[in-house]
Order: sequence, then structure tokens, then C-alpha cells
Amino acid sequence: MIIWVDTETSGLDPRNGHLLEVALVVTDDELNELGHVSSLVLPVGITIKEMARDLDPVVLEMHTKNGLLDELLAATRGELFRRYAVEEYLLAFLAKHSVSGLSIHESFKRVPLAGSTVGFDRAWLKEHMPKFESMVSYRSIDVSSITELAKRWAPAIYENRPKADPSSIAHRALADVRESIEILRYYRRCGFLGGA
Repeated sequence: MIIWVDTETSGLDPRNGHLLEVALVVTDDELNELGHVSSLVLPVGITIKEMARDLDPVVLEMHTKNGLLDELLAATRGELFRRYAVEEYLLAFLAKHSVSGLSIHESFKRVPLAGSTVGFDRAWLKEHMPKFESMVSYRSIDVSSITELAKRWAPAIYENRPKADPSSIAHRALADVRESIEILRYYRRCGFLGGA
């Protein structure tokens, strides 16, 4: 089993920024999707409008274009999206995929966290959702690292890798997770990662 994650954030610094969206996909070892969950995360101690005023122009444009800021504004009336509630929601999702008879921690302590540049996402989870982050293995599968190796060692495979669909919504958590899974499937299919 592999737990895939992607986060959308207010910037690059987890200590001073805000987690805005998180998505998880659980796959088996063959990369077949077993389940997924995605949630907005309302910032703590600041309104969406106040946060938007402080965003780097590139981040502001990205989250305006992909609709994330509008969705967050529409969601501000509910408490469901507060960080602590989202963390519990993610843990409940994982519990559905845990091994029968084992605690959630015992079920997932050896399951790697995967994604593209997943160290970035892990840093945000560690800062904002430490209970969730501590439930999974410290090991990671980073698709962007594999892409960097393909670029250097298998340029033909690298050049033919799946590219982001220009019509898809860029920088939304669930779409980004699924794109990372598809890229890893491609590397496996073409034999770069020991596939047939």
C-alpha cells in the first residue's frame, strides 16, 4: 500500500503560511487506486481576504485562476474545514484502509508517503497536521526525484512521460496527486522502474 498526498498552500514557508487544501489517495503496490479524499483547509486566525492580500503575486494568480480562493471564500461559514477537523477527517479516511485488528498507527507506520516533491507536502503536514503526519512512515516515494533520474539516465523515457493536460485545473490537490500516480505508472510500464 502507498499513501499519496498533495497540498495547496499560501506560499513556501510552512511555519508562516497557511495550508489551504489537502488530498490523499491510497493505492495498492501496483498503483491501483483504493480510495481518495480531498478537503479545503481554512486558515487559522485570518480571513481568506486578509490572507489573499498577503499572498505572493504568483501564488495569488495561481489560486485565483484555479478557483481555490473562491472555494475557500464560499466555505468560510462552516467549521468543517478548520485545520483540526480536516486532520481528523484524514485520519478517519486512513482508518477505513487500516489492517483489521491493528491500530491506525500500526497499519501505516511502514507505509510510505508519496507524491511529487513530497518533502514539501510532508513539511506542511508536520507543521499543521502533526498527528496525521506521524501516522505514516518516515519513508517517501518522490516522483519528481524519479523524473530527475529519468532525465539524466533515460532521456527518451523522460521525453515521453505524461505531461500535464493544459485543460486540467493546475495546482489543485487531488488532480496533482493523480497526475503523480500516472507518471509513476508510466515509468513502471516503460521498464524504468523494473516494470515489464
